[in-house]
Amino acid sequence: MSDNLAEKLRATTLSDGSGSGPGSGSEDWKKSLKLPARDTRQQTEVTCHCSFMPRTG
Repeated sequence: MSDNLAEKLRATTLSDGSGSGPGSGSEDWKKSLKLPARDTRQQTEVTCHCSFMPRTG
């Protein structure tokens, strides 16, 4: 397994800034990204609005 990963690493190249991709300086690569599905789960966070709480003291 490690030999397979090592071979993939050897075959990997980095962008020199002349093509497309995050290193190119162009924002076009962002347009090709897919947005994740919206999270429709019920939100359970509780926000404390402390200014509405009565002051003691």
